[in-house]
Amino acid sequence: METQMIEAIGMEIVVESASELKKAKIAPKTRAFALCFIHGAGKHGRRLLEHTTAVDRENGRNPSWNETISFALPESSIQQDRLLFTVQICNQSTWRPHVIGHVTVPLKELAKQPLENGESFQVLGPSGKPKGTLNLSVRLSKNRTRIHVHQFPHPRSHAVTAKGNDFCAQIASVAGISSNFF
Repeated sequence: METQMIEAIGMEIVVESASELKKAKIAPKTRAFALCFIHGAGKHGRRLLEHTTAVDRENGRNPSWNETISFALPESSIQQDRLLFTVQICNQSTWRPHVIGHVTVPLKELAKQPLENGESFQVLGPSGKPKGTLNLSVRLSKNRTRIHVHQFPHPRSHAVTAKGNDFCAQIASVAGISSNFF
């Protein structure tokens, strides 16, 4: 078993709100939530982190969440432009959630130019047509973190230990060490 130390960047993405979402045809009222995830580029990119916001039952087509997603990723995985951040906006209905639209942004772009004051992104529906706007803000940690990664002989098996959040360390190890996942 081989152990490595990796330099990691801490990021915070705040999923603030959405506006002017197109009304879902199935449900009489829009009760939106956001499914946010970091995944590898390509058709079969593996999801490394997933977060679901609370359902906004009050604001209809202009939901407000203000939820923060914090994580740490190796600088090398961000610079290689292999990771994407996707927000899928869904409407909660009686039977099952209905996808309203999504926004996908390369993490490299978010890391290059932090959006501390927020920025709006166009929400695209499954057909590719505009379905509203999504407001995000991004903050980078001023301090770098060091993560211990234990790599086993089989390239798809990893055990990770780190100070702080072990889940974030696991994401960092998969993103930084096992590029064959993407």
